[in-house]
Amino acid sequence: MKLRNPRPAAIALHAARFPSSTWLVRALATAEIALGSVVLVRPGTVACLALAGAFAVLSAAAAVFVLNPNVRSCGCFGDGAPATWAHVAADLAACAVALVSAATAPASLPETLRALGWTSVAFVAGVLCIASLAHAAATLLPGAFAAYRGGTHDHEHRAAGGRHRHARTEDALRAAGVTEGHPSLWGEAAAGTTAR
Repeated sequence: MKLRNPRPAAIALHAARFPSSTWLVRALATAEIALGSVVLVRPGTVACLALAGAFAVLSAAAAVFVLNPNVRSCGCFGDGAPATWAHVAADLAACAVALVSAATAPASLPETLRALGWTSVAFVAGVLCIASLAHAAATLLPGAFAAYRGGTHDHEHRAAGGRHRHARTEDALRAAGVTEGHPSLWGEAAAGTTAR
């Protein structure tokens, strides 16, 4: 994502007072891809230690982003996905896996696929499914949890006794042709009249 759309990551870096520019984000994303490719093809000790170091730096940066209220999105999974503690934990877990790999010298991806034979198709499909689910979890769950918990605006709304109206929701409903008295709205008054 950062290679295709570096702007959110550049904004996050700037908000956290790190050096930032779109070309720097693209260069870092290219380095991440190159390092990951090297580890897949030749997972030697040096490459795995370099990958562990990269994930340690990424987890530290993600922690800074989580703690900084000015950072809305880290840019790792697109424009709207914020950095979360789950993101930090995933980076730390990847760092640990890379350290274990450095100590155990695992087989390369081509060697693994050759050893699996025709079942390598199922292996690759499974890895792609896991990667897709991990991406969905990283991009969709933070927003879902934030909606469930409610942000600071929701707490202010509750503290004010619910007197404030949510203009964005009302504007969206009005644009869709749903106004007061619309049959799809089930308020207490509407429930009282239908119950009679």
